[in-house]
Amino acid sequence: MSLHQSIPQIVFPRTMQAKTFNRQVVVFAQRFWKSYGGPPRSNPWKEQEQDFDLTYSRAPNSFPNVICIVFALGVITHGAGHGNDYNNVFNWLVGQNRMIEPGDIFDLKKDWQSALTEAVEADEPGANVPAGDGPRLNETIDPGTKAITTDPARWFLERDGLTIFFNTDEAPPGPVAPMAIVHWSLLRPYL
Repeated sequence: MSLHQSIPQIVFPRTMQAKTFNRQVVVFAQRFWKSYGGPPRSNPWKEQEQDFDLTYSRAPNSFPNVICIVFALGVITHGAGHGNDYNNVFNWLVGQNRMIEPGDIFDLKKDWQSALTEAVEADEPGANVPAGDGPRLNETIDPGTKAITTDPARWFLERDGLTIFFNTDEAPPGPVAPMAIVHWSLLRPYL
């Protein structure tokens, strides 16, 4: 797999904003790739201990001024029955030509970090929704998830709420990487 062939780019129009987006999405993908041990470049003649597969999808969202690109990295050690899935989201704020920051969504004068983490860990229905048929996240994710839940690279903005991606090594083994959906109604006082 060649990393540069797996990164989305704006081809037309070639504006300064498009060039900035293209440069930043490459940097984001390369950092994500390297942070989980991806080799500098694939060499078809050299056997690797692990297979790395970086994919992306342009995610539709309810915010017209935000481009969300979900990067998924699958890492499979040779001989293993399954691998690990890692997800990061490139959230690009079009009008300001930069990545989303917490202050774009939350009131930074309020304790939004604790509110978001508590909502992920909550027992109330609708507070968090697991992927697939697995257990609820409050039964699988350790308390102290604040560093994960408050990282904008883990957020996917949807009309009904904020989806937060967790990696497979941050939760007990399961068929897919878990995610939490926190409805905006639970976060309204902190927006």
